[in-house]
Order: sequence, then structure tokens, then C-alpha cells
Amino acid sequence: MGRAGGQPLAERVAGRLAGMSPLATEVLCGTVEGSPVLGGGLVTALDAARRELFTPR
Repeated sequence: MGRAGGQPLAERVAGRLAGMSPLATEVLCGTVEGSPVLGGGLVTALDAARRELFTPR
């Protein structure tokens, strides 16, 4: 979503965030290629499976 919305989305999010938070926050467009959320989910699932299978009880 971050890459798809580009700079216009980043500017809108930054504007809303500035009105909600007293902290200055930089909002940038996403630059990650591929499916990082899917990849992170896969790594998390594999870690959980390995822990379940290979941790002594």
C-alpha cells in the first residue's frame, strides 16, 4: 500500500499524523520490492514450527 500510494499518500498520512501527535514524524514512501509481509509471516511461522518440533520438553 505504501508503494502504491506513493508520495501523495505519504503526504496525506504525514498531515494526519501531525494533527494527532505532538512528535515530529517523517513519513516516507515504501521502497521494498516483492511481498515483505508474506515473507515475514513465513519466517515467523517457520520459527514457531522449529521451536515446537525441536525444543526439548
